[in-house]
Amino acid sequence: MKKTQKMVAVAATAFGLLFGMSCRKTPTESVSTPTSTSSAWTKSALFSSLRTAPFKFSVDAGVPSVGYGPQGTKLVFYANSFKDGTGNVISSGKIDIELIEMYTPGSMIANNAVTTCNGQLLRSGGQVKITVTQNGKEVYANRYGIGFKQPEASSNPMELFYSDNNSFDSTTVWGQPDTMRNVLDRMVLQTMADTTSKPGLPPSITHYYMFDSCTRFRWVNCDFFYYNPAPRTNIYVQLSDTSFNYINSAVFLVIVSERAVASTSYQWSAKRFVGINFPEGQSMKLVFMGKIGDSHFYAEKIFEVSREIKLQLTPLKVSSAEIKTKLASF
Repeated sequence: MKKTQKMVAVAATAFGLLFGMSCRKTPTESVSTPTSTSSAWTKSALFSSLRTAPFKFSVDAGVPSVGYGPQGTKLVFYANSFKDGTGNVISSGKIDIELIEMYTPGSMIANNAVTTCNGQLLRSGGQVKITVTQNGKEVYANRYGIGFKQPEASSNPMELFYSDNNSFDSTTVWGQPDTMRNVLDRMVLQTMADTTSKPGLPPSITHYYMFDSCTRFRWVNCDFFYYNPAPRTNIYVQLSDTSFNYINSAVFLVIVSERAVASTSYQWSAKRFVGINFPEGQSMKLVFMGKIGDSHFYAEKIFEVSREIKLQLTPLKVSSAEIKTKLASF
């Protein structure tokens, strides 16, 4: 018991320390003039300086523990939460954990993750990436609890979605939730009041989407399918400079109010990006990011979806730090 209390206190203390812009030119920005595309270039180069740095901490295997991420994500580990590659429960030793939290559309874009499942748009209650190792070897989940912190109580339902994406060059999308699992693992009909107090802080009530039986690490998502009965249409995005393409650029379409993010495909013949199956009349934000050589480019635009809408963009040359600032604003 003392060991458990010590771990909880240490973990909790460590954890506790822890679209609107126009595309007009400003004196410190320049219109894009890319000249070449390297065949060795990979998509990860665009996101390498934008990704969220993981929050790192350790727990003891075989000991129940509770910890919180910098943005409030709650992780509940049981005595049997970890297993090795052969499926055996790890009951002793230090477990190293890296946690990336994504609660806003901007943070999802920065980490090249969207909120879509089988081509369908999701509205998000938050997503995380959890990397777990012991002595440098990957550790797998047996069963653990996870809570996605919310700013207020909500009656919206949520489900757990997983992704095994392990490539920095690909966009993270989500697999179909497992509807055969226990309802506590699959869906919560409303947020839970969590009265767990952190050492040194007064008790408080915070709102979480709590899942008791999360069975996978890596990418974990608290989402639900977005519904809008309006007719669907496609969105076409044309860049002013056709040197920007799928190899060196990324275009995202965002419903900010729903924390919903979708990626686009690229039509090489027409040299344009395409978003498929969006509801007409919906207010959205378009976000473009590109990188050629050592130069970063960015553009964003707010628009209302209309039938077969065609959008024109002129990316501006900016620093990666400026892109991070812009993404952090929504």
